[in-house]
Amino acid sequence: MKKHQQPPAAQDAEARTEQALFEYLRRTGKIIPQTPEEIAEAQASLRPESVELPERLRAASVVERACKGLGQVLKMPQAETKGDVMENLARAAREGGELSDEVEVQMKLDRAKAEREADSDQ
Repeated sequence: MKKHQQPPAAQDAEARTEQALFEYLRRTGKIIPQTPEEIAEAQASLRPESVELPERLRAASVVERACKGLGQVLKMPQAETKGDVMENLARAAREGGELSDEVEVQMKLDRAKAEREADSDQ
């Protein structure tokens, strides 16, 4: 099997295009600097800016309202589990078709669990 190779002029044009694209992405912040030299160059290009906060954001009450509830424990979304898959299958079955015995059992278990959780939240 022959390997197709580009002529040298096409390789040079491709390399220049790739380099130009890389420089553009780096300059616009789409590529994160990784080497010490790139980091130093990025830091040198940053302009120190002084931003004045609007009057309405300077009040302590704004900070208090923003922080309200931060100490509460939040429920994190869970990865899809077998139960989630079964729930999706059950939904699909309800929207048109027969429910298998397995899906019906899972639906009953899910409903009982949801009712227990709702009762414990009250």
